Amino acid sequence: MSGQVMADNAVMREAFHAEESRHRQQDGQRHGDMTPGQMRWLIATLLFLAWIVARSVLRWWPQLLG
Repeated sequence: MSGQVMADNAVMREAFHAEESRHRQQDGQRHGDMTPGQMRWLIATLLFLAWIVARSVLRWWPQLLG
């Protein structure tokens, strides 16, 4: 392979990797991170579910112990 073809391949490969990493970065910003509002909803939902489970366990605890 000639030196020019190898250099062209290296340039193309570098450009492709740069484009791929840029797309990955944009996808991460679009899909990966939660907004503060979503985080609040998640925490509120988990606390609500934990409260329901705790209430049920405390209500049925005497029966479970026999």
